[in-house]
Amino acid sequence: MYQRSLFFGVAAVVFILDVGLAAPGVTWFDGGEFVAGVGSMGVTHPPGQPAYMVLAKMASLLPVGSLPFRLSLFSAACASAAAGTLAVVVSRATAGLTERPGGDAPLAGGVAGLLLGLSPSLTLQGVRPELYSLTLLLGVLAVLGVQRGGRRGLALAVVPLCVAGAVHHAMLAAAVPGLFFLALGRGRGSLRSACAVTALLLPMGLLQFLWLPLRSFTRPELDAAVPRTLERVVMAATGASWAGSYRLEGGQLARNLIEHAGIFLSDLGSVALLLGLLGTGWLLWRGKRAPVGIAAVFFVAGIAPTALQGVFFPDNPDAHGYLLGPMAVCAAAAGVGVWAAVTFLESRTGHARMIGVLLGVATIISPLARSALVANRRDLHSPRQLSAELLHQAAPGALVLLGGDSWLMPALAAQIWERRRPDVVVLGLHGLDEIALPDLAARTAAVPASWTAEERERIQSARNGLQHELALQAITRRNPSVDIFVNDFFVAPDLLSRREPYGLLLRLHRASGSPPPPTPDAEERRLDRQLFQALSASPGWEADTQGRSVLARRDLARAGLHLQRGEGELALRLLTRGSAAASSPWDFIHLARHRLETGVDGPGPWMSDVAAMDAAEALVRGDVVAARRGVDAVLATHPTHPVALLTAGRLYTLGHHVSTAVSSP
Repeated sequence: MYQRSLFFGVAAVVFILDVGLAAPGVTWFDGGEFVAGVGSMGVTHPPGQPAYMVLAKMASLLPVGSLPFRLSLFSAACASAAAGTLAVVVSRATAGLTERPGGDAPLAGGVAGLLLGLSPSLTLQGVRPELYSLTLLLGVLAVLGVQRGGRRGLALAVVPLCVAGAVHHAMLAAAVPGLFFLALGRGRGSLRSACAVTALLLPMGLLQFLWLPLRSFTRPELDAAVPRTLERVVMAATGASWAGSYRLEGGQLARNLIEHAGIFLSDLGSVALLLGLLGTGWLLWRGKRAPVGIAAVFFVAGIAPTALQGVFFPDNPDAHGYLLGPMAVCAAAAGVGVWAAVTFLESRTGHARMIGVLLGVATIISPLARSALVANRRDLHSPRQLSAELLHQAAPGALVLLGGDSWLMPALAAQIWERRRPDVVVLGLHGLDEIALPDLAARTAAVPASWTAEERERIQSARNGLQHELALQAITRRNPSVDIFVNDFFVAPDLLSRREPYGLLLRLHRASGSPPPPTPDAEERRLDRQLFQALSASPGWEADTQGRSVLARRDLARAGLHLQRGEGELALRLLTRGSAAASSPWDFIHLARHRLETGVDGPGPWMSDVAAMDAAEALVRGDVVAARRGVDAVLATHPTHPVALLTAGRLYTLGHHVSTAVSSP
């Protein structure tokens, strides 16, 4: 009875918070892609997330609000269920460790569940279309299965793990070591039954990835990686294309661990961490080394996927999603710490329970207040507004190639779910390859149905994930009768000189008969009047750090282009606007504005232009070492050079850091 009330009580509190803070529409990062994927039943980025896509499609049938909001409700439901399940697990475990009659320690479980459920780490996943709360729920259910299933507990845990494997690989791998050691206490029979169930369910788990080629062959509007050959299916299902992000360079591991400590401190609060240390010490004092060791395995394995990443952004909500497993361990330890305090006080005062409740309330106040501050998405409208403006200026039949999730994902949602501008083709720059050509050629005349032998050989021999740069070169050389637009992203050097500022985008190729772009000054004034002023006046803009960062980066890149062309006054106006929008006082755009205002940087062209173009050309050739050296040399003397910054950004996405202080992330 206690367990049922505890589960529903914790889950209800978390669900109410998440729904109250949920985004009304499309969000930043992968939320837009999941909306587009569910709306088209398509294939999302590797590893494809087939289990999430099927479950999210079922959730999308709810007759409540828009499709993005329905997916946010699904995330909120998973987050609240995960918090409630953790409360039950911790309650039972604490009671067992203290040999308490009745088998329950509801205060310990309630504090643990609410601490995790109300923390920004989980709230950030419960207010937007995202898969991390579902993965956490499956992981906690696996722990509950081991806890309650006796000798067959690990076998029960295999069932949610098979689903989790088709949702998020890294978080599944991080959970397995802890579950293994947790099951050792159940005896060899538990391991044998688990192996038998795994052998039975593993093929069924792997068969979930048949979703990828089956959906791809139906030619959906969203088809990331186009998995129609065995090699492409394996690449998509394993996420092998992200291997470059695990390239650690000097000092990166130490920096990551420091950033991790900051996330745990800000999201859980100092009181919770101190209680976690108290609970851990109390268990060790009582001789309960096994549960402490198992928790340590869960924690260390849980932070490994992010700690070992060469590309780690602590301000990205996905980073918090990766750390939900270790966050659950810390929350459980804090719950045990509260129970330890109550146990200590019971023999000394008659108000031990009351003090414990007050201590629990004090523990969750800080995470709750921070969630209300950083996870509030109720007024998030900027992704939809920006994607609408982004597509507005594209000519009918145009090919719009976008780099960066903040640009691509909302635009895909706008086109596929809202049916905005169906007369243009929106595609990620990475989607230009031979496998995808037939589909693209059927949608737009801009893309040839096949490459020539020379083009194919050059593209196939490209290294470091630069095939799409060469593919874009080949498309423009064919001189298609279609306009081609990109955003402020790295493109091959021979295309850099063709860029025409056009709304939020850049036109790389102008079809015959297409009108010339508006004058840069007039177009920027129009954008400021129709878009930027509307965004800055919206109620959620001040809290939308990602949206402000997107616009600041766009203005930085566009100002660099105008400055290189000698348009100093326009460049300064863009830097001033972008600097006002930037959410961080350390944003790079402030340095660019300062250098221009003080005369350190003047209008171009500059002496470093040739060196920057040489570095960009080296990158397209696949000579990463030469590209890095060239970028270092340019940025050391001209830290705001636009071409060098674009090249440095592309190097970083490929897992390569440049070494100068101004170009490091």
